Amino acid sequence: MKTIPALVVAVLSGFIVLIGLFFPIPILINLKSDLLNLSITVGAFALIIAIINLISVHWSNIFSNPQKSLYSSILIIGFLCVFFTGIVLGPDNSFFIDLSSTVIFSVETSMFALLCFSLAIACFKLFTKRKNGLAIIFAISTIIFLFILSGILANDSGNPIIKPILSVFNELPIAGARGILLGVSIGAIVTGIRVLIGIERPYNG
Repeated sequence: MKTIPALVVAVLSGFIVLIGLFFPIPILINLKSDLLNLSITVGAFALIIAIINLISVHWSNIFSNPQKSLYSSILIIGFLCVFFTGIVLGPDNSFFIDLSSTVIFSVETSMFALLCFSLAIACFKLFTKRKNGLAIIFAISTIIFLFILSGILANDSGNPIIKPILSVFNELPIAGARGILLGVSIGAIVTGIRVLIGIERPYNG
């Protein structure tokens, strides 16, 4: 019974925003704008709570878990440096922008490196377990793309024979990226529909 009010609010809010997108009636547009502004405000408070929780967890790790104290200390020091730099200098300061961009870029690079190794291990396990035609094609295509993207053929890109081949292979990742974006979009739409009709309830906690 406790989840019924949350379900009603979520479904009605979703339908109002969805109808306001398709039917630009003034009252629906105003309701949609109010709901979106409210969700942005709630999201901002949720982000603040998440940051406080993250800092408190790492602060407790410094004293309770010596093995993770170094990483927790680095995280807290880095967060405080970036936070107080933004408070003192302002969000438009060039030094603060460079500092925050450097931190974000370093974290993204580390995450992509871990993702790369994880995908490589998963692909290797898939190839060893399923030695069929698709696995062989996948392995050959992986080797070809690694060879091309390594830059070994960069000096020969002007060769009349190699140039059209490289252009064809360079277009293939774009097609794959578009396929991934389509898959993500369809998945987001399906998830939104499931939340809208009450099948998925992420607000239950």
